[in-house]
Amino acid sequence: KMCKFHILGACTKGASCKFAHQKEELQDLPDLACTKLCKMLISTGSCDDPDCRYAHNRSELKEIPGLPSPLLDQLRETEAVRLADAAKAAAKAAAESNDAQRQKSNEQLQQQPR
Repeated sequence: KMCKFHILGACTKGASCKFAHQKEELQDLPDLACTKLCKMLISTGSCDDPDCRYAHNRSELKEIPGLPSPLLDQLRETEAVRLADAAKAAAKAAAESNDAQRQKSNEQLQQQPR
């Protein structure tokens, strides 16, 4: 990105500025696809978006450019635990819903005259 302060003639960081002062210094933005777990997957237990740019399992997670590996490992572990917890909760809710439907069907069958 261009340094907005340099454009205004007000950048005080000079050579240590992390932003470009010349067009030749511009770099491509990093590809951040699959650097975070899919929030839909975390919240619902599934993601049906074929164009989703997020990771859907631990093996799909990519390193974030410039992020130290120990922090990435911790992030992956934390998000993996959240994902597992969300998946368990979704499965439990689905099972409870199925149980309630089965119980209701059984009750209706028992109430029918023979």
